[in-house]
Amino acid sequence: MTALVYSVEISNQAKGQIAGLERPLQERFVAFLERISPNPFRSAVRLSNSPFYRFRVGSYRIIAEISLSERRIFVLRIGKRENIYKKRMAKTTLI
Repeated sequence: MTALVYSVEISNQAKGQIAGLERPLQERFVAFLERISPNPFRSAVRLSNSPFYRFRVGSYRIIAEISLSERRIFVLRIGKRENIYKKRMAKTTLI
């Protein structure tokens, strides 16, 4: 029996943020997303008053929306802890 894993989709904004990082850090994010895809809720922390979750990868944070019904992790933003929460995130939904 194979485990049902969550698919991972990355927003254009997050793709741009990843592209601006050094290669080893990019690989670290990919490995992290692959590692959590069987059960993202083990590592996820729900943001206060928000439908989004955060994941911690060293000094970086991944902000994502998790769809239980579609078994999908939608990565919205990636950034350093000190900057990621400064911009207020608009409510978005999975496409």
